[in-house]
Amino acid sequence: MKSNYINYMPQEYLRSYGTNIIFEENNSSNQISFLTDIIYAGTLFDYSALHLSRYDIKVNNQAIDDNAYNIAYECTKNLYPITAFVKDSGEFVGIRTDDIEEKWNNNKAYLKARFKGKVAELYINEMENYIKDHEAIQKLVEKDLFYTIFFLPRYTSFNMNLLVFFPLIPFHYSILGKGSQCVCFNKDAIQLTHSGNLFNASLNSIIDNYSSNDAISFLSEKDAVGSYKIIFDVSVSNYLIDSITGDFKFKNQKNENVKILIKSFYLEDKIPESSSDDQEFRKIEQLYKKNTDRIWKRLFNIIKANKYE
Repeated sequence: MKSNYINYMPQEYLRSYGTNIIFEENNSSNQISFLTDIIYAGTLFDYSALHLSRYDIKVNNQAIDDNAYNIAYECTKNLYPITAFVKDSGEFVGIRTDDIEEKWNNNKAYLKARFKGKVAELYINEMENYIKDHEAIQKLVEKDLFYTIFFLPRYTSFNMNLLVFFPLIPFHYSILGKGSQCVCFNKDAIQLTHSGNLFNASLNSIIDNYSSNDAISFLSEKDAVGSYKIIFDVSVSNYLIDSITGDFKFKNQKNENVKILIKSFYLEDKIPESSSDDQEFRKIEQLYKKNTDRIWKRLFNIIKANKYE
């Protein structure tokens, strides 16, 4: 067991997770909770595919009964499941985009018939523009705190330094984390811990001008605006994530204290899907070999193959 890696087994994922995120700011506290399914869907090239679904979203333990929210929720829920691609190390690479556009086109008429008025028309039009921008669609995962954390562990190396862009303030901005991963083996569980400092830094302005090691060295602790610690409990039987506990403390751009707590737990196994995407992926691989550029750009926008590692 005590080798230099953990055997990442995405093919074992048929799981549902329950998540609570608590935002504390200016002496006020708000909680969002939801369920997420993570289900193995096959392989494409050297990547494993996972279907990601989210549902039963509640704010402060209450279902949201708001017209604007309902429009947004209905527009996005039909995009699920999202197909995410991950490396053997567990690192998120990108999502499939062509099927998202197809789902949107199939449901657009229904949405226009159900929701009337200027607000609905504006949102649906904005959503359509967003769907057509395959690079923007990638933000469905990159700008989601749960997914960012879930795909944070690196299973091929125990102790390492990492730069992570955490989307800590929903719909506003993200904060750059400079931290490290360490692994502890217990009798009944494996525990991965990620901890470090947080910075009000632009990812593009820092990372694009430095190599990974240079960027890590460039960020000084004296410039930090906060800190974070995330603990992953990993099963010793199948190496899947059983629970996540995350604690973020920092000052926002207004110099106000913010605290974010996230707790996520494995709830139950899901019934295997009747079929995976493997057969479709094999067709895509054949098409890719015949016309690399067209198929790559049209069907997938698998971006940022982590040039920083």
